Amino acid sequence: KPRKLPGSDAIPPEFEPLMKVLLQQWTMGNKRVQWRPLGSLLDSETRGKLGALFKGAGVSNLRQYLQRAATHDILLFVDEPENEKSYVEILQSWMKKE
Repeated sequence: KPRKLPGSDAIPPEFEPLMKVLLQQWTMGNKRVQWRPLGSLLDSETRGKLGALFKGAGVSNLRQYLQRAATHDILLFVDEPENEKSYVEILQSWMKKE
């Protein structure tokens, strides 16, 4: 069951695989997940159906998907493509218990 924040909606279904991956990484001590491995982790989580995941979110690539997910206030997407240091992290406010 998706976690909720007070006054917010549940995580949209199209972002549940992303949050699952990020939570797995969080429990392993990886607060920030770098751009390159995240795509592979998501592809594995969706069993190779990354394109369908993007389509379900109304986007065509990982960058757009993460940008869309960030609008739901569940994660921070720091996009620095020029130095290849783009990363994603779950917002601390989302991790706190209700």
